[in-house]
Amino acid sequence: MKKLSKNEQLALSLTAKGLKNKDIAKQMTDKNGNPLNEKTISTYMRRVRQKLDIPLDKNTYFVVTKAVELGALKIG
Repeated sequence: MKKLSKNEQLALSLTAKGLKNKDIAKQMTDKNGNPLNEKTISTYMRRVRQKLDIPLDKNTYFVVTKAVELGALKIG
């Protein structure tokens, strides 16, 4: 398993809490403090899938569950 970046970890964590990409984008900011774009969050989540070797056709629940199993995401 490849290591997730801080932004990928945060996007994954917020996804696990049930937030949608547009809501995650509002909570995450760039180095200037500006909210991120929804497309940027989609890119982070695509990279999470790639790094955890999860096919693109798997749903969000599967991604979160697999991330927990692999130790890439801690719940609680």
